[in-house]
Amino acid sequence: MMAATAVEKHLKAVIGVHGLSRSEHLGSSLYNLVRNCQPALYNALDFDFIKFLAKAYKLRYATVSAPGLAIVINQYRTLFALDATIAKVDIGFKIIENGKTLPTPFQQCVVSNNLQLLDDNIALRSELLRELTQRSNKVLELKIENDYSGLRVEYETEGVNMSGLFTKIPDLSTKKTEFQLTRG
Repeated sequence: MMAATAVEKHLKAVIGVHGLSRSEHLGSSLYNLVRNCQPALYNALDFDFIKFLAKAYKLRYATVSAPGLAIVINQYRTLFALDATIAKVDIGFKIIENGKTLPTPFQQCVVSNNLQLLDDNIALRSELLRELTQRSNKVLELKIENDYSGLRVEYETEGVNMSGLFTKIPDLSTKKTEFQLTRG
């Protein structure tokens, strides 16, 4: 939910610098405005990840808005994609003061080697990918049935599964006695 909100607010900032606004959350109306304002950014976005975030946002109101919700949350893969998305969005911001281009706060953190930004950030430090994908990784699979009953499975994997869609559907159901875990 927090990742969805972060990306949504960054995309709204992109359209905001062009004098536009949208009150909706992540959705096609916002994407269309981003495409019109910054086509290169729009083309660089991973829309499978963005759709995953829009789905994950529903967890905020799962008791009222999420019957039928099925989601797999892969801890590190999600964080890696979030870092990459924010880095791509930041490229579109320009701060100009007295005719001089200044670095964004994001760019200032990169230049000053701020570990709050750089620690475990493979979007900015690709050499970490091998190490980070070997870590123990947490996965959550969740299915909320149409009758609001649900099944939640949490587990750890050795290493991070970086393949497949973010929007994959877990094999969970309260109506089944056996199911196959996605392994992230």
